[in-house]
Amino acid sequence: VHAVRKMTGVIADAASRYSYATSARLRQEDQLQHIGHMTPEMLPAAAWIIGEYSSLIPSAAEIGGDDGGAYASSIGPYHAVIVSLTYPSHAANTPVQTQMVYVQAATKVFCAAYAS
Repeated sequence: VHAVRKMTGVIADAASRYSYATSARLRQEDQLQHIGHMTPEMLPAAAWIIGEYSSLIPSAAEIGGDDGGAYASSIGPYHAVIVSLTYPSHAANTPVQTQMVYVQAATKVFCAAYAS
């Protein structure tokens, strides 16, 4: 549950940083350097963990006294994760290999949301 919580934060943080970089009209190469403490190679692994353990997303949102964070402006934890994985300016500016993992993870999250 802890890993899912942390990786959800990583993906949400990357989505917001890519969104900022796109709105500031930075070049794509510069966007990858503005992810903060993350390297771009970390994003597919984070998305894979989220997809593989997507049934734990609601528990990850509850544990640790979530102060909003990745779930602040969404209608639920599954929605927040799917939005973070498929956010257009974020997904469009990531390498194709990362996009493939995002699509697979988003599909798994959607299926977990449907099953719950």
